[in-house]
Amino acid sequence: MGTITNAADLPARRLFSNRDLTWRGEKLCLGSKALVAIVPDAQYPGMWRVRSGDTLSDMVNLSRARDAARALALSLLNKGDMQERGVAASSMRQKDIGHVLVAGAEKISIGGHA
Repeated sequence: MGTITNAADLPARRLFSNRDLTWRGEKLCLGSKALVAIVPDAQYPGMWRVRSGDTLSDMVNLSRARDAARALALSLLNKGDMQERGVAASSMRQKDIGHVLVAGAEKISIGGHA
């Protein structure tokens, strides 16, 4: 299963939604391409982190990790589309889901300090 690393790996431009994403084990995928993953914390049992590329989030419970992963994946997928439409991330209504800044997506902070 491949991993999406740049915009060229994505299908033609469109607005993606929750219906387009599928969990395959601990990986959240668009079709057969892995976007982000949740990984168990090495030190604390029952706690999870969201992995996007080389970046790991703060630790949270499984439900929040899955929610944050979905929000992050959708933000990354739709970022280019929003920029093409002339909508700057700073002017968007920013929604805080478990302390994940959905509109920015440059930083991953789930439960604490950025």
